[in-house]
Amino acid sequence: RIASFIFVIFLFSSSCSMGAWVEDTASLGASGLAISEQNYSGDKNGGGTKYIIVNVRRSGSTWLCDMLKSHPQIENYGEMVTYQHLHNVADNKKKSTQIERFFNELSPKLKGPFDYGNNWEEMLNVCLGESLNPQVKSVGLKWIFSDGLSRHVDEVVEYCNKNDVRVIFLHRKNYLRQAISMYDKGVMREKYNIKKNETLPEEQAVDIPVEFLQNKIKWIGWAQEQIRKFSNRVKSSLQIDYEDMMDDPKKYMQDIQSFLQVDAVKMKDIKLDGFQKMHTGSIDILVSGWREKRMVLMKESTFKNSITEWETCN
Repeated sequence: RIASFIFVIFLFSSSCSMGAWVEDTASLGASGLAISEQNYSGDKNGGGTKYIIVNVRRSGSTWLCDMLKSHPQIENYGEMVTYQHLHNVADNKKKSTQIERFFNELSPKLKGPFDYGNNWEEMLNVCLGESLNPQVKSVGLKWIFSDGLSRHVDEVVEYCNKNDVRVIFLHRKNYLRQAISMYDKGVMREKYNIKKNETLPEEQAVDIPVEFLQNKIKWIGWAQEQIRKFSNRVKSSLQIDYEDMMDDPKKYMQDIQSFLQVDAVKMKDIKLDGFQKMHTGSIDILVSGWREKRMVLMKESTFKNSITEWETCN
């Protein structure tokens, strides 16, 4: 049974300046990151610290995972897509009868999509188990909030607090560009038949339905509020803002190393330049008919005061 774990990070703010919510016991790292430590008891079994990255899609989590993977003492397994992915992770872990029994029962559907709803605890037990690599001091994964986590917040909070799992909450403050990215990524790849690892064509205006933008911005706001409540209940958390991390990844990676209790390494050895931003132009270039759609969005009382700021911030 896994008895030591790390807890994940989150940022909640609606402005383009840093604005993280923290506990009364929070402290600020060297870079100004909000680190909350509520009587964190540390590693129980000597297997290293355990962590989860919690975020909404299109908030820079793939880039963050790549940075963590480049640290020699950190393992990050990304997000579980299939049971086979989880099985591959288990191959790098110390074996347990419980985990072996789990995969024996799953053998008929190992290539099927992962079921977060029914098997989230097994996922955490596998991914946060002690690594076979003696150099590794911290293990963790990414869990997208909409992939089952939103339905199991109470249970996951209890799991993490009981097992000393640290949580990294990754937040993007610009809901408008996040919504555009959610729509554009799938549409552009389908339109041009672009594979996952291939580069998207140069930016061009996309006809995004204004109803999509309205509903998605509202949903992102709801999800971030739920994540804020989630972060309020965990023992140990680190909150990262995507926009600020993009401006100075070295500074943020230094605090992440401290939070995960791994040795500080030279930043030249960390993969800091793997970030590829999909949308860098102005909104009226990215979204066709933006002026008319903007007028509709400005009627929404919940976020009309943020539209102008979101337009000018990346």
